[in-house]
Amino acid sequence: MHSEEKEGIVGRAWCRLALLTIGIASHAFGGEAELRGGLTVVAQVTASGDEQLLPDGRTGELSLSCDLLVKGKPADSVECGLHVEGSSGAGLDPHLGSLNLVPVNYDAAGDAAAALTEAWLSKDFGRGLSLTAGLLDVSTLFDTNRAASDETTQFLNASFRRSAAVRFPDGNAPCVRLAWAPEGSRVALALGWAETDADWRSVFADPYWFAELALLAGPSGERAALRAYWWSAGGSYTPFAGGADIDRTAGWGVSADLALGERAIVFARFGFRDDRVFEIWSSASAGVELSGRVWSRESDALGAAAALHLVSEDYADSTPAEDADMTALEVYYRRQVSKGLGLTVDLQVVWNYDCAKADAPLVLVGLRTQVSF
Repeated sequence: MHSEEKEGIVGRAWCRLALLTIGIASHAFGGEAELRGGLTVVAQVTASGDEQLLPDGRTGELSLSCDLLVKGKPADSVECGLHVEGSSGAGLDPHLGSLNLVPVNYDAAGDAAAALTEAWLSKDFGRGLSLTAGLLDVSTLFDTNRAASDETTQFLNASFRRSAAVRFPDGNAPCVRLAWAPEGSRVALALGWAETDADWRSVFADPYWFAELALLAGPSGERAALRAYWWSAGGSYTPFAGGADIDRTAGWGVSADLALGERAIVFARFGFRDDRVFEIWSSASAGVELSGRVWSRESDALGAAAALHLVSEDYADSTPAEDADMTALEVYYRRQVSKGLGLTVDLQVVWNYDCAKADAPLVLVGLRTQVSF
C-alpha cells in the first residue's frame, strides 16, 4: 500500500471517529438528541423496450436501502449529525446500459454494508449565519426542490432528484458550507467547498466549489422558491474531440417550485455544463405533485414529470453508435397507509436510454415500499 493511500485511510478513519465520538457524547451528556430512520424497498420490471436494450426480453430487479440519522446538540448553537446507510441490489440500470447516465432507480446503490456516510458539525452564529463542516452528501446542499428531491417518497428517476447536468463529487466528501438564511428573509445564500474525487487524499488538489442564491416566498420558501446555482469541479477531463486534458469544468442551473394553495406544487429545473467533456451537456425537467386533498386522501400524492437531456455533439461524433437526446416521463401515486408506511406505484417511459438511439421506448413499472420511524 502506498503511503498516500495509508494517509487517506488514516485521515478518513480519524475524522469519522472524532465526529462519531462527538455524536455519542451529545447523547451521553444529556444534550438534545433526535433519531430518524427509514427502509426503502423498490421492485421494478421492464414492460417493454428496444430489443438491443433488452436482448433477453423483460427483466425485473429488487433493491433495498436503509438509513439511520442521529442528530444532537452537544452545546448551545452547535449541532452534530451522523448518517448511517446500507443497501442491497443495484436495480435495473446495470442491465440497461454501460454508462447509466441517468439511473431509472436512484435509490439503488448496489450491495454495500452499513457504513457511516455523513458526519458533520454545524455552528449557528445567529442572524441566519451558519457554518457546517464534515463528511457530507453535496448533492443535498444545492439544486433542491420541494416536489422533486427525495427518491424514497417522490420520483425514482434521477432526472427529477437533481439536474442531470450537475457534476457532483464522486461520493460523500469532506465539505465545508457557509450559509446565510435569516428567518423570514426572502433571500438566502450558500457557498461551499468539497473534495471532487471524495477519496480523502490530497483533499485540496482538486477542489469542488458551489454557490447558490435562493429567492423565497413564505416561511423557508413554502409558497415559492427560485434557486440559481453555480458549481466548479477540479480534476482531469479528456475532451471527446481530442486535445489536451482540461483540469477544471463548471456549470450552472436553476431550480424553481411554486405551491398552488395546498393542493399542488409545480416545479421546473434546467442546467448547463461543458459539452466538450460530458455526454449530457444540458438538462431540463418540469412536473407537478398533487396533494391527496383533491380526492379526500390528504396524506397521499400523485406526481407527474418529464425531462429532456441533450446529448453533446462532440460526444456523438466520437462514438460509432447513433446517439440521440434522452427523454424521460414518470408518473407515480403514493398511498400513505399509515404514518410510517407508504406504498408507491411508479410508471416510467424513457426514450433513448443513455442517449443511445432506440427504436422503441423503455417502459418500466415499479412498486416502492417506504417504512419511516
